[in-house]
Amino acid sequence: VNIEDDPALGIERLKFLLAQDSFPPEVLGNLITQYLSHGKDDLASETLEANKQLAREIISPELLSYLEAAILTSTYPDEAIPLLEKIASKHVPKLKEQMNKITDAVTVSSQEKESSMILSATKEYDALLD
Repeated sequence: VNIEDDPALGIERLKFLLAQDSFPPEVLGNLITQYLSHGKDDLASETLEANKQLAREIISPELLSYLEAAILTSTYPDEAIPLLEKIASKHVPKLKEQMNKITDAVTVSSQEKESSMILSATKEYDALLD
C-alpha cells in the first residue's frame, strides 16, 4: 500500500485488512495513524474506540498512549498537551544522547577521514525517531 501516492486508497486497503479475520498486527495502528495524518480525527477516535481491546493487545503501550493523546488534541487540547509532553520527555534524553554520539562521530571522522562512524550514528538516531 503506497499511502503517499494515494492516501484514500491506502486507508481503504487498511480498513479492508482490518475487517478480515486475520490481519497483520500493524494494520490497526497504521490505520489510526493515517486517519490522524489526514485530519480525520473523528474516524481515528471511532476506530480506536471500536477496537479498544484489540488495540491493547496488538499496539505497544507507548504507541497507544501517543494515539490516544493525538486523538484528544482535536477535542480537548488542554488535556492532550501534558500527555504529549510526558511522552516526549521519555524520548528527548535518548535523542540528545544519540545526537551527542553523532557530533562525536563527525568530529572523529573529520579528523580521520572516516565517514562510516557518522553513518552508523545517524542510523541509530533515525531508529530512535521511529
